[in-house]
Amino acid sequence: AEADEAQALGRMLLQAAAEADGFSGRALRKLPFLAHASGGGLPAPCGCAQFLSALRGAAERERADRSDLTTG
Repeated sequence: AEADEAQALGRMLLQAAAEADGFSGRALRKLPFLAHASGGGLPAPCGCAQFLSALRGAAERERADRSDLTTG
């Protein structure tokens, strides 16, 4: 069970990293703060899965914002 959870968290981390692929160092440093500030915000402390989900969402929003800047 613990190994399954570790594998699931590893997959979530890889998904967040893939979403952030190509970001500058500055953008990568901002992502954890954006994840905590996103939506309704994360509880403090929060679980790993909650944080990784928010981190991926922050990366997705950052990518969408960048796309809007280049296309609009």
